[in-house]
Amino acid sequence: MDSLTRREFVAAAGAATAWTAHSYSQILGANERLRIGVIGAGGMATAHMHTLVKMREKDNLAILAVCDLYQPRLDKAVQITGGQPYKEYRRLLENKDIDYVVIGTPEHWHAQMTLDAADTGKHIYCEKPLGNTVEETRVVRANYLKNKTKLATQVGTQRHAYENFNRVREMVRDGAIGDLVEVCAWGDRKLGKPGYLPAAGDPPADFHWDLWLGPSPAHPWNPEYFSGSSGMNCLQWNMYWDFGSGQVGDMGSHTMDLAWNAIDADLPTTAEGKGDPFNPDVTPVKLETIFPAIEPIRAARCKPEIQVFELK
Repeated sequence: MDSLTRREFVAAAGAATAWTAHSYSQILGANERLRIGVIGAGGMATAHMHTLVKMREKDNLAILAVCDLYQPRLDKAVQITGGQPYKEYRRLLENKDIDYVVIGTPEHWHAQMTLDAADTGKHIYCEKPLGNTVEETRVVRANYLKNKTKLATQVGTQRHAYENFNRVREMVRDGAIGDLVEVCAWGDRKLGKPGYLPAAGDPPADFHWDLWLGPSPAHPWNPEYFSGSSGMNCLQWNMYWDFGSGQVGDMGSHTMDLAWNAIDADLPTTAEGKGDPFNPDVTPVKLETIFPAIEPIRAARCKPEIQVFELK
């Protein structure tokens, strides 16, 4: 698994979250309490916090800590969970009382935080995409293989929880549509930008811009990176190469996953893409990528020669 690590990285495929009795009973004894730290307090991380709070008593878990670099969001996370606040995620990982971490941060942090969490022996739930580059995912995979017998891990692809997800797989593999030759997945969001935003003043005193940039190259502060609505602000920054992987990594993680889950194809070794001219700052709006199937999938009635994943 060289370029895409999602399938092997997910330890409990088919579930929307890692917080079921089945998944964490493999980590702790039946009467032990699972102790969780949440890294990130906006968007999907907020949704996870609310879910975990509802599950606290029923599933014997505790939210020990929350982390965010924006003070108002951190304060709200503490209100929701009662967890100890941290502004820097490495300090949270140093807390030896925490068994499991939820990573719900911007995409450019996912690979580094996953590696750091594994190095401290924490079980991991990380939002998609697991990494923004082939290199990142290869490093994460190598680390995972060293720890796979000790750590429970899962990538957040919530659409796996929809009943239709597995029904599509069942119908395709049962031959309901006949011999499968080609699979296509589309996206229709158009989020083109000319390039990185210019400097626009200084960040708020309670927002740690340097921590937000983290492993990315330095960029000047601009509030437009955070001007989106609650839960959708990722659309303001994830088309920039240093922060995200555009719609391939955003909605493409879901739409392509539906196709990939259905056909169970081996991973491609080549890809052909066409669309917008390459821009070193931003991901393309028009993109069509073709992944030839090198090996037939493991189903007698479903042997596509080409998988086509298209976003326009």
